[in-house]
Amino acid sequence: MPSKWLSLEKRRKMNTKLIISADDFGCNSNINVAISDSFNRNLCTNTSLIVNMPLTEEAVEIAYRNKFEHKVGLHINLTEGRPLTDSIRRLNLFCDEEGNFNAAFHTNTLTRLYLNTKIIGIIREEINEQLEKYIKYKFELLHLDSHHHIHTDYAIFKAIKPLIKKYNVKSMRISRNLYNKNTLYNSIYKLIFNNYIIKPSVYTTDYFGSIDDLLNLSKDKIKVKERDVVELMIHPIYEGDTVVDANIELARKISNLNKKFELISYADITGVSRGSKEFGIDVYNLD
Repeated sequence: MPSKWLSLEKRRKMNTKLIISADDFGCNSNINVAISDSFNRNLCTNTSLIVNMPLTEEAVEIAYRNKFEHKVGLHINLTEGRPLTDSIRRLNLFCDEEGNFNAAFHTNTLTRLYLNTKIIGIIREEINEQLEKYIKYKFELLHLDSHHHIHTDYAIFKAIKPLIKKYNVKSMRISRNLYNKNTLYNSIYKLIFNNYIIKPSVYTTDYFGSIDDLLNLSKDKIKVKERDVVELMIHPIYEGDTVVDANIELARKISNLNKKFELISYADITGVSRGSKEFGIDVYNLD
């Protein structure tokens, strides 16, 4: 692990940290504005950009204008909108007759786990192009997550893995593991994927889920420890004059979090954040 990242010894001295990540930046104007306003109100600390949407450029402009460009990762997308490359448009597992993503591969467990070498190469070409476009915008966070969590499908991760080294990717989102209930198969897969597939390559948090997952967490199932770092995903959008997440006012959700939690960003941990404090951490007030 690079020395500019937090050492385990330093993390053990800290309270539990929360990274609150707003997904789908660039998807539409409503979401773009809701995410920007969430940053301004300290309701989120990270976001990730979809680069193949019509409102991507607007999102980039908003990030720089509001000075959170160092907290923007890439939201890899293989399930919605139009691809950036031609070859993938000819794969009916990924695209419809008009060349738009159809998410067909993601509905089948087998194709989520296994795709042949040729198809993986075509997927890698598309993700490479998305990374190139992200870098063209001069974003430096180099954090990866994905639309509909497709990067946690083993077949897709195989396409991504060589690009981690190529682009010096600093961090990635793990597979959701803040569930109270899960099947044995899913639990085993997530354990293997999070601990033995992703973690050797990049920085990851200890836990990932939604705000509701954390609030409803049964403590006899999972115990989040003081030294842990937890990522919570949100999907801010305006309903009238209110920013909501899953139809509930986002500010109200945030206010229900334990005040012992401290909000940080991936930028703080991987050394990208500007003006960071002790241990590279910017601490936000949850009140």
